Amino acid sequence: MGAMRAIWISSLLAASLAAFSITGCTIYGEKKPPTLKSTTSAEQYERIYWSTVKAKKWEQLPGMLAANVMYSVEWGNINQMVRTNVASNTLIAGDHVVVTGSAPRDPADHRLSIITDIRRPSDGWHWSRTMDQPGTLPIR
Repeated sequence: MGAMRAIWISSLLAASLAAFSITGCTIYGEKKPPTLKSTTSAEQYERIYWSTVKAKKWEQLPGMLAANVMYSVEWGNINQMVRTNVASNTLIAGDHVVVTGSAPRDPADHRLSIITDIRRPSDGWHWSRTMDQPGTLPIR
C-alpha cells in the first residue's frame, strides 16, 4: 500500500511538472499600484487622488494638493531680463504670480523651466516669451 501511494504521488508530481513546462505557463507577480512617486502623468495622478478621496484617507490629501507644493522657476539670466524690460524689482518675494512653463518628467522634481508666460493678477503685470528672444525656437 505504501509503495503504491509513493508511486501515485510521484506520478502526480511528474505530471504537474510536465504540464507547467510543456504549456510554457509563467507565473507573474502582481503589478503594484501606482504611487505619487512613481506616477508620470496628470491623469494617473488624478486617479490616485480620487481613489484616496474614495477610500476616505483624509490625512493623505493635503500633501497631494498643488497649493502645498513649492516650485522653483528657472527663468533667464540678468542680461536676458534687462533686454526684455524686467528690472530687479519687478517681482518681489511674496508676489502671487501665475507661471506657465515646462515641468520635468520626474514628479518629485519641483522645477519649472522654459518659462513662456508670467502674470501677476494683482496689478495686471504680464511677461510673455516672444519669438525674437534668445533661446526661443520657432513653432512649425
